[in-house]
Amino acid sequence: MGRGRDPDRPGRVETPFWDSYGSLPPGHLLTAGQLADSVVWAIRQPAGVDVNTVVVRPIGQPN
Repeated sequence: MGRGRDPDRPGRVETPFWDSYGSLPPGHLLTAGQLADSVVWAIRQPAGVDVNTVVVRPIGQPN
């Protein structure tokens, strides 16, 4: 499967980047596993399906 562009636009993910922001309420960060699941979903689509853009963010994150 060829990919000409990256379909994922991840929101806030549980990484050291967010440590300087202090403690965020539960649900305000995605886990690495949640983001990985979305990538796996995108690449497992059948032939002929174009997953163009996937926006993945925690429910608590504003648009």
